[in-house]
Amino acid sequence: MTTAFTIGMIIIYVALMMGIGVYTAKQTHSVNDFVLGGRNVGSWLTAFAYGTSYFSAVVFIGYAGQFG
Repeated sequence: MTTAFTIGMIIIYVALMMGIGVYTAKQTHSVNDFVLGGRNVGSWLTAFAYGTSYFSAVVFIGYAGQFG
């Protein structure tokens, strides 16, 4: 890859991340909105968060137990 392509991709990535940040900052009006998503998260995202937390703990404990 060329240096110009790499720099261009970094610029696109940073611009995209800043755009997402500006959009979500406009949607957030209080700490409750920021921390809890305004209590409008929904069941699918709650289940996904539970699953990722659970499997993260299982992998961490399992890995530590394997060499313990």
